[in-house]
Amino acid sequence: MIAGINVKESSGELLIGIKREQFIASLQNLPDKDGWVNIIISPLATPTSKGYTHNVRPQKPKPCKTDQ
Repeated sequence: MIAGINVKESSGELLIGIKREQFIASLQNLPDKDGWVNIIISPLATPTSKGYTHNVRPQKPKPCKTDQ
């Protein structure tokens, strides 16, 4: 999970709340490729007690291919 970002679904739209400093710090700790960080937003099976309906997590980096 990535800290500093929350997602709720409302009327078919995703409402994304971002706590700027916390989110930026979380992003800076993720691996990047050429400055890009990939994240995945996936639905939760059941909403949390605060009404959040989706999980935000980093995409696992793909293994590097090595020349043989």
